[in-house]
Amino acid sequence: MAAKWVLLADLSVSWLPDFGSGSGAYVFRDRATEEWKYIGSTSCLRRRLLGNYVGGVGGATTKRLNGLLFEQHHIDDVEVSVYPTADYLRLEESLKVGFAAAHDGQLPDWTRR
Repeated sequence: MAAKWVLLADLSVSWLPDFGSGSGAYVFRDRATEEWKYIGSTSCLRRRLLGNYVGGVGGATTKRLNGLLFEQHHIDDVEVSVYPTADYLRLEESLKVGFAAAHDGQLPDWTRR
């Protein structure tokens, strides 16, 4: 699956696929090292990425990642790639399984089980 990456600080509604309000999985990675930092999924990519992570509105995971991005100043170092699909939960799990298999069973630093 070919990924198109954008710096999270530059993310806009126009960058998201035409169905950006639709569901999908997404990955955050470090821009310099290309190391994956987080794997997630959502029923609404626009809301999750822009409203929650960038905007800071939401629950515990949102607040934790928003803090990493803004309080720890990672917003200028993290890129995101989105994978639109109606079967977003299955894709998220598949991405996690693939990552863990390649990294001694570990998930990305910011991802929790």
